[in-house]
Amino acid sequence: MNLKTFFVALIVAGLFNCSAYSRELTEKETARFEKYFAEASALITPYMNTADDARADHETPIVRGDLTRSISLLKKAIRLNPDSWQAYRLMGAAHRALWELNDAYLALHKAYLNVPEDPDITSEYIVSLIELDRTDDALEVSRDAIKKFPDRADIRIDHGLALLLNGKVEEAFTQIEKTMAHGTENPKARKLLEYIGGVKTGKKPCPKSYWEMVLNGK
Repeated sequence: MNLKTFFVALIVAGLFNCSAYSRELTEKETARFEKYFAEASALITPYMNTADDARADHETPIVRGDLTRSISLLKKAIRLNPDSWQAYRLMGAAHRALWELNDAYLALHKAYLNVPEDPDITSEYIVSLIELDRTDDALEVSRDAIKKFPDRADIRIDHGLALLLNGKVEEAFTQIEKTMAHGTENPKARKLLEYIGGVKTGKKPCPKSYWEMVLNGK
């Protein structure tokens, strides 16, 4: 589920069931929490790409203002309910859209710790590690994730990328090949497979970081 669909689904469903939290919120606290979360979601959702959750064009003052405001609202929501993985996930998306990658990682890490069984959050968390060049951690988390979610192409792609960034070129190629054979055509998997193929043949250097890949035409 992409982030925009996730946010809309939460709002339609009444956001979530507050009774699941470790501390029961009062009626007033629940109303305030939902208000903050809904306002933050409304601010960030227009800037999220429904196809691949690409980060926003954050250079304009209006966009930066909206995203910064959404983070401020989420901090208020989290003060009311520190266990809200939904709020941490949304905060991670806002920070990532602003290219605040370490802050995005910190928020997604907290979301992941709360719901490690959620494949969407797991994938977003792995990506946050990769974008910070924490490739050893990304490999460890993704290796565990493909065991838990063997049918998730996005997590298989994350794992293949983590393998490549750790210099495990053959394993990465095999992993992405399996992903391609596992289901329907996946443009991301095909693009990564082509890149890894270039590394195998010596046409491309083995990348030391994700951003080196981007510069070399991932």
